[in-house]
Amino acid sequence: MNTEKNVTYDETYTSLMKTIEIASRALRDLGKTQGKNALGSEKELRYLVLDVSKKIVQSLPSYQLERDDIDHAEAVLSTTLNRASDEEVA
Repeated sequence: MNTEKNVTYDETYTSLMKTIEIASRALRDLGKTQGKNALGSEKELRYLVLDVSKKIVQSLPSYQLERDDIDHAEAVLSTTLNRASDEEVA
């Protein structure tokens, strides 16, 4: 049985601002990658996609609910993204 924790304005605001910050940095990095227009851009783009996805997953406001099913979904997604990142490095 899941019992949800009360959400707060401050936690929600902080989480959303973190997500905006992550997305803003990713957009800046995306522009840098496009500006390079180099052969390695696809590899850099794949890295950016995986890296920003992992960071956004960690900042989702839904975690303040402290639900087991949400925590499980985050763990599965984080593990999958980490595996994909490891495959990119290998």
